[in-house]
Amino acid sequence: MKKNNMFAIHAIFIAKENILFMEEWIDYHINLGFDKFYLYDNSKVNSYNNYTTLWSLSGRLNGQVPGKVNKYGIDYNELVKLTDLEIKEILDKLTKKYKDKVFFFEWSPKDFFGNILFNQDEAHNNCLEKFRNDNIDWAICMDMDEFIVINKCEKINDYINNLSDDISNIKLSQIRFDSRFNNINKLITEIDFVEDYDYPMEKNSKNLFKVNKTSKLTMHTWSGEGNSISPKLNDIWFNHYKINNSNWRIINNINNKIKNKIKENSKNYILNKYAYT
Repeated sequence: MKKNNMFAIHAIFIAKENILFMEEWIDYHINLGFDKFYLYDNSKVNSYNNYTTLWSLSGRLNGQVPGKVNKYGIDYNELVKLTDLEIKEILDKLTKKYKDKVFFFEWSPKDFFGNILFNQDEAHNNCLEKFRNDNIDWAICMDMDEFIVINKCEKINDYINNLSDDISNIKLSQIRFDSRFNNINKLITEIDFVEDYDYPMEKNSKNLFKVNKTSKLTMHTWSGEGNSISPKLNDIWFNHYKINNSNWRIINNINNKIKNKIKENSKNYILNKYAYT
């Protein structure tokens, strides 16, 4: 018997880095069948402490500055010409537009010295309790430059209902696409350049998990009761719009129905309201 599951997404974000793409990301996943978004605003972060070791090292090598330059070396603080007040107004509008769907929380954990940290694993497990309290059936912790793609189903609920009941976690592999910041005049769904070399698709996977069977989360791991599966890449995965280099081949794998819906609404997107200068 098919069930109407409740689906949610948790993301930790820095507002200035994601503000121009946030509305499209929300709309995309609503069209895919996600019901609620628990968005932790980490914009005040100012310390590398409690970043993962790999992220911290990678970021430092690329000149990362917490809250200003991301780990791919993109200075979004310079690129995004929006004031803090303008960003707050946009977030307020999104809260009103997606009432009862999108929930923003300030996430500014501090260390003993008062430094504001990232603490991603702590945030995931904090949000896990919110999922439980709100009777969410399935959820995923992901970033705002990541878009879930399903091959044979238009809605996430259809995909889940085709699984065995003993499956509690799905490890999603990724395909890494060109960065959003290299395609400033495009919608995310129109970016069609992907890496041109082989790499482990399962690297840095994200977990779509059954909430009532989950005991603990980290950035890329899941612990709980039941079976965890790793589907084939042409089954379900996520596009990651992050790469910042020049070796490309063309691929486009977004569902056309969703793509058309996003395009129809594109006039409303922040991307088209606020230009980079």
